[in-house]
Amino acid sequence: MEKRKSAWLVLLIFLTIFFFSSKSSVISAKIQNIESLKLLAHEPIEIICDQNLTDYNFPGSGTKLDPFIISGLEINTTNSNQNNIMIKYTTKSFIIENCVLSKPSIFRYPNLLSSRLSIYIRDCKNDTVIIRNNLCEGISIYNTSFSVIEKNEVKNSIDNGILVRHSLYTFVRNNYVYDNGIGIHIENSYHCFTERNRVVNNSGYLELVSGIDDLYVPSGLLFQGKCSKSIIQGNYFENNRNTISIWGGINYTISSNIVKDSKDSSIYISRVTDSLIFNNSVQSGYRGIYLGSTFSSVINYNNISNNKEYGLLIAAKCENNIIYYNRFIDNGIRLIEKGEIESQASDWGINNTFYDKENHRGNYWSDLKKIPYLVDGKAKSVDLYPINFIIDKTYLITDPILAILPLIVVLIYFLKLKYKRGFLKSQNYPQ
Repeated sequence: MEKRKSAWLVLLIFLTIFFFSSKSSVISAKIQNIESLKLLAHEPIEIICDQNLTDYNFPGSGTKLDPFIISGLEINTTNSNQNNIMIKYTTKSFIIENCVLSKPSIFRYPNLLSSRLSIYIRDCKNDTVIIRNNLCEGISIYNTSFSVIEKNEVKNSIDNGILVRHSLYTFVRNNYVYDNGIGIHIENSYHCFTERNRVVNNSGYLELVSGIDDLYVPSGLLFQGKCSKSIIQGNYFENNRNTISIWGGINYTISSNIVKDSKDSSIYISRVTDSLIFNNSVQSGYRGIYLGSTFSSVINYNNISNNKEYGLLIAAKCENNIIYYNRFIDNGIRLIEKGEIESQASDWGINNTFYDKENHRGNYWSDLKKIPYLVDGKAKSVDLYPINFIIDKTYLITDPILAILPLIVVLIYFLKLKYKRGFLKSQNYPQ
């Protein structure tokens, strides 16, 4: 009996720890201490076929269950146009981990298509490419799907910190990406999951250069082209230019991110349809959320506060977006005091709604003086049902179940114990 009690208590403790640890949507991405490892000095690695992987005598056989392991190497190159590790045209599975990869500290002209990053992976036809726990100056993946980029420290690339192009189902998670031109750049890659990264000080060196479509957007995170059905969740962004920039696509989910101190828009969306911006904290930047040519999307449960300009700016050619249950706190206060703007939000689009029509609830506005709340802009939008309390939405839809799960376990345990004791008593059995 005592053993069963102990087992139930252990299970309860585990579930409670799991719940409270899952409560935090953003983690501080850190890699393991590579410097404590014994690294082996190595020349730059260039692999252009399956045989090359065998030629280097890396451990492993290249199968999914036994991938080649490239680990514990220190690779320096004096040529800024040379990759530290380049792998192309293989059908084998491999892992790159625990490596320190450095390049010369000289100015390189920004080029969004640059393949001259520390790690360059291209046209690898397999389902097991893992790049983890490396210290490097840029990671690029091209036409290589089902890849994982995790727990890397990526810094000092004038181009992209992490670049994913024409790849499906890529997982970019738990990386620390800082002091790059663009922190994380995803282009024409469906179903990309960007989660729990720490992205800091990626502001770029130039505002505009010749690149893709003659556009260079210094960003913390840039999605460009056909990147539909991608998820951006639980990341921490600080001191970037346009922090989260999305140019084109459908069905994005941007949720549970913290965005601080952006030099331009904290979240910039253009040419996007049927997307969700949900439960983000957008604070202390120049502008909160910018929508351009955005259609049929939902913006709710966000905390938008202390931005210098509008908390939300909806440009022309934006239609049928719904904005509700957000907290607009002290955005554009100085501009409002000067009379340059009159509201914390501005709408120049068509048929955008600032409240939940079914429940007759809108948004929280810290400067609310009268009802309805008037929104700046040519659209003359209003929040008919502004709320005078803050609606807090911290978890996803399954979280209420998680919240009461430990209590359910305890209840089941005691009901079972009570039933057993009652049964034994009714049968006159010793308890």
